[in-house]
Amino acid sequence: MKSDKKRVQTCPSNWNASLPRQEDVDRLRTLTAPHVESFNYFLEEGLNRGVKAIEPAEFTILDPQKLRDDPGSIDKSEISSVKFWVENARVAKPVKASPGGRTQANLLPRECRERGMMYSGSLQAVFCYQIIKRRNGSEFPEPVIRLSKEFGDLPIMVGSKACHLHNTTPKQLKGLKEEVRYGG
Repeated sequence: MKSDKKRVQTCPSNWNASLPRQEDVDRLRTLTAPHVESFNYFLEEGLNRGVKAIEPAEFTILDPQKLRDDPGSIDKSEISSVKFWVENARVAKPVKASPGGRTQANLLPRECRERGMMYSGSLQAVFCYQIIKRRNGSEFPEPVIRLSKEFGDLPIMVGSKACHLHNTTPKQLKGLKEEVRYGG
């Protein structure tokens, strides 16, 4: 018994077609260039400028028992604090775990479309903190502790510098089974 169901196409609509003319690709890339350039600025400068503009946060460290029992005995010049901030933020290119999970492989837009996933990279930064002890009216800052952290995922614009398709030719895109007008 034959099946009447049509075969589901998982490749881009133009994968088997001939390559578009370079002038058509260039024209399309010219239309999207302001968006891609804006995203690239965000990746290269804007994100870190924004992070640097955030003032460090500082919180006092109080003994809760002393605060409950005798709040009047607390000498404000003796209260230590912790200061924290973020620096060196960056966005990684999209990756996926390889079979076995020990290494990572490039994640391409096509796979994300087919699997219904977001094409995103990890937002990474250095979380910094410093404890400042106070005694007899003097401050004694401890060394700054820096911890590399991931702060979640950020969607990646196709064709941007964070995209694996950046600077690819239509022929290379076809070899990757991507839409041949992507790239940048």
